[in-house]
Amino acid sequence: MHLKIMVSGDNRDYIPFSGNTGSDSIPRRLAAFQAHLNRTGKVCPRPWCWRRFYNLFKPGYEPPWLTSWWATSTRDKKDLFLKQMEYQAWQTNHFHEAYQFLMKIDEKHWLFNK
Repeated sequence: MHLKIMVSGDNRDYIPFSGNTGSDSIPRRLAAFQAHLNRTGKVCPRPWCWRRFYNLFKPGYEPPWLTSWWATSTRDKKDLFLKQMEYQAWQTNHFHEAYQFLMKIDEKHWLFNK
C-alpha cells in the first residue's frame, strides 16, 4: 500500500509503508496517514474495530466505547484516533503494524465524515 506524500518540495509521488521505518520518516508517514484519512473521509474505526486496534497495539489513549460513542463528536473521535497514531509512531515500534492493520479493515468498519 502506498500513500501520496503531502510534503512540499518532495519530488516523489508516493511513499511506501514498508522498508525503512526510522525516526526521520515518522513525521512524513504521519502526514501521509492523516492525508489519507482526509482524502478518503475516514474518521476512525467503528467501535468494535477500534477496540480490537486498542487491544492489539495499546496506543496510549483509550477511545470512547459503546457507552460514550454516540455522545462523542466526530471531530473528537478523529483527534483521539490521530493522537493514538502519533503515540504509535513516537512511543512504540508498532506504527508499521498498526498502519497495516488499519488498511486491512473493510470500509464498512470505518466511520466516515458525512
